[in-house]
Amino acid sequence: MAVEAVVFDVGETLVDETNMWTRAAEAAGITPFTLMAGLGATIALERPHDAVWSMLGVEPPAGTWTVDDWYPDARP
Repeated sequence: MAVEAVVFDVGETLVDETNMWTRAAEAAGITPFTLMAGLGATIALERPHDAVWSMLGVEPPAGTWTVDDWYPDARP
């Protein structure tokens, strides 16, 4: 059988999302801890991560949030 697809869990497996979410929190005018708690709630409620902004009652920050903090052992 030939391999047809390979799937990677990127967030917190291959890349560290800490800086990205911290920048997003600061841009939205909330603390990173508040945003992390909201993200935990979206996970617990099985809602999409972008639902966090309405749950917290803030506008989503403008821009595209990129993750560029690869874990050292993920690059090779």
